[in-house]
Amino acid sequence: RAAYPSDKAFFMTYRFDLAEAVNPDALREAWEKTLTVYPYMGYAVVPRGKKLVLTENPLPFVFKETGEIVEPFERSGNFHTVTFCYLGQTLWVYADHVPTDGTGFNHVLETFFYHYYCLADGTEYPVPEGVYTEKDGAVPGQDVDGYLNADAIDPTALMGKLTGDDSFAMPECQKEGVFANKADCRAYCLSVPSAEMMTHAKAVGGSPMSVLAVTFAKALQKVHPENALPVKVMSPVSIRKVMGNNTSLLHQVVHAPYTFTAADLTGASDEALNQNYRTFLKGFSSEQNIRMLSGVYRGICEGYAKAFAYGALDKVTADQRAKAGASVAVSYVGTLRTSGYGNKIRMTAFHVMPEKGIMLQVTEVGDTFYIDWYQGFHDAAYIRAMRDELARMGMKNLRIERVE
Repeated sequence: RAAYPSDKAFFMTYRFDLAEAVNPDALREAWEKTLTVYPYMGYAVVPRGKKLVLTENPLPFVFKETGEIVEPFERSGNFHTVTFCYLGQTLWVYADHVPTDGTGFNHVLETFFYHYYCLADGTEYPVPEGVYTEKDGAVPGQDVDGYLNADAIDPTALMGKLTGDDSFAMPECQKEGVFANKADCRAYCLSVPSAEMMTHAKAVGGSPMSVLAVTFAKALQKVHPENALPVKVMSPVSIRKVMGNNTSLLHQVVHAPYTFTAADLTGASDEALNQNYRTFLKGFSSEQNIRMLSGVYRGICEGYAKAFAYGALDKVTADQRAKAGASVAVSYVGTLRTSGYGNKIRMTAFHVMPEKGIMLQVTEVGDTFYIDWYQGFHDAAYIRAMRDELARMGMKNLRIERVE
């Protein structure tokens, strides 16, 4: 909750452009089946006393034929954590970001799309490996918090490391205020064939995550060749594997800050950049480090809870964000697991609330990587530079779209 002012909805926006027109009946029934698997998504987040709590919500979910936003958490969405809007072949899903993170909600979407396409196509598709369906019943552990499996650690020292260094700041982001206005933001989708992405990743001894981080940093440097400061790219890393709660839908990430020097971005080989990043990420993701950081994040969350109880959370949030400034981040969610219907789904948008920097959310669906890009300013110079870097690496069938 501390990520955004507490009197406003804090939600994720997904846009899916489907191969056929959205089937409203299949949409509703697929969500009902999904709720039997993930009943956690049927609860609402409400303030009660001096705490935020989850409570059963008897109001119906909102499914609306419109191109406008129906926010979750608010009255217009019947205070639910998820709302659905559709128009023609486009489906928007808005999900409250307080009770779940992108990796957790990806599990929900996998179950939802499996049931949707079975219903819409009148076909019993093979169940993708690792995806739960209504036949499995409620998934155990969906509300297990891995942070609580670590002792709380004072986060002061870590927060200083995250905010205290001198790194490149995009000049477009030097504005007053903590958050960008939606009218000032731009969203794009840069799609890349999976085969082309993986061919390059293997050639440089990298992975999709390393390729994305390297390419993004090089794109920033390409737009600002005069920059001599290091470029810091932040990436969320799930704690689920280490903390033993793989089925959890909750926020279960820690953030990995990696710094590229300007000299490396202009002079080092793609192989060196990718392998250095992977070495860093391997160390960062070690069990010892993830358990330590889980304790730090538990300490952060407990501090936020105290601030909320005393009515000071918004001030804490504003102060921290003002010190942190605008960030550049890459979140690699992984694969949205599908079977025969995967290429019927184009995931053309996945973003969170408007902030001053640039956030990339990347998901593989079918045989395509969707780089869903959200920035707190106008101008397409950075995404064009990223497209050009990917093309330089041998990826040819690239597609850029501006989306909302």
